[in-house]
Amino acid sequence: MLIFSTVTPRFRSLVENWLAPSLERLDALDRLVVIVDHADAARGNGNFRTPGFDAHVVNKLAFIAERAGPGNAPFLVSDADIVYLRPFDDLLAALLDGQDILLAREYPDDAEHYNIGQMVIRPSAEVASFFRRMAADLRDGRTQARYQRDQPANQDYINEELRRSGLRHAPLPETFANTGLLRYLGGPEAAALHSYHATETHPEAGATSLDRKHLRLAEIVSRSGVDFGGPQESAVKRARQ
Repeated sequence: MLIFSTVTPRFRSLVENWLAPSLERLDALDRLVVIVDHADAARGNGNFRTPGFDAHVVNKLAFIAERAGPGNAPFLVSDADIVYLRPFDDLLAALLDGQDILLAREYPDDAEHYNIGQMVIRPSAEVASFFRRMAADLRDGRTQARYQRDQPANQDYINEELRRSGLRHAPLPETFANTGLLRYLGGPEAAALHSYHATETHPEAGATSLDRKHLRLAEIVSRSGVDFGGPQESAVKRARQ
């Protein structure tokens, strides 16, 4: 299963330091395809709900729509601020049986609200059409304007529309955890996780969102006891870009 990660130049260090080395450790780096978003609209610091952030999400959705057409094999979409700690291919293939899309949970007490940073997609005309429509709806900015600035507008809108779409969808197991889910689970050993997504990283106390993501990922990798086996920056050079 190919693994696609779209990233802005500002956030590329997350691929170099965390995503790529974690996949290399699992012998999955040769399946990682990194798409660097150089669009002018996606420039900026990448902080949550800034214009550059919203523009990159739209570009990511447009890429998914292109890849999700009939005839392509199922694939994993992964944000750059994720580390993979245990093998996951066989599990994801089994879970995708009978589903169009698998998505990571956003909240521990709501299995029907998803985080779009981690999705397993079975290509079809219907799935491609859904993501194409999401990109179009969100591109002009009027859809995001329905939401408060502190809301994940792109994600909330996609959740609303997914429930109405008729597409078969299901949550990934809790072992594909974000920060909130990990906290809810009571801080189990990080080694028990399949992956960890560094969410809840709004800028604060002089630290940017990117700074806080690096810190969260470093903490989880340290707790998991995994060894990336050398300079982390070298891994991305062997990923397809």
